[in-house]
Parts: sequence; C-alpha cells; structure tokens
Amino acid sequence: LLKEFPNDCTQHLICEKLMLPKQTVNSILSGLEYKGFVEKIISPTDKRVKLLVFTSQGAAYADGLLQKMDDFEERALRNMTDAQRNALLEGGFAWMKALRDAIDD
Repeated sequence: LLKEFPNDCTQHLICEKLMLPKQTVNSILSGLEYKGFVEKIISPTDKRVKLLVFTSQGAAYADGLLQKMDDFEERALRNMTDAQRNALLEGGFAWMKALRDAIDD
C-alpha cells in the first residue's frame, strides 16, 4: 500500500484497505520503523496526520520482494495448462460477481 499510495499512505488507510485492527497495523509498522524500512512524516496539508513513507532501504527491500512475488506468479502460471489458466480466470470472475452480488444484498 505504501507503493500504491506513496503520497498519502496513513495507518488509517492501511487499516481500512486491509481490514485489519489498528493495533495489528501499528505493531507491524513499529517493526518496519525499527528495521529502518518505513518512517512517519507529518502531512504538509494536515499537521495532525502522519504519512508513512519508505526509506531508501525500505523501498529497495519492497521492490525486491515484489519482484520475487511477480516472478513466482509468472512461473506458476507458465506451469499451468491453457485450460487451467482459463479456469482460474473464470473462477476469479465468478468470485468477483458473487462478491458484488453479496455486497448489493
């Protein structure tokens, strides 16, 4: 989420997007701060808000981790047959439709 919202990522945003309790997110962020991956800065538009940003070390770590994840996913997809990939997509679309229907109920 820090990569997706680089200019306005807050603890509240992370809690909202990941549907996690504030205490859980705070613990994770504290660990990332301790390791030097993330820092909190005061928002230039609202002094009450602390924005979360990657340090250079954190950005490099995240980039490497995300690249590994992309590589694993690509390798896994290559190891599937066309029929399996199509079934995966169709199942994903069916799941999204079912979620939309459930939300609308």
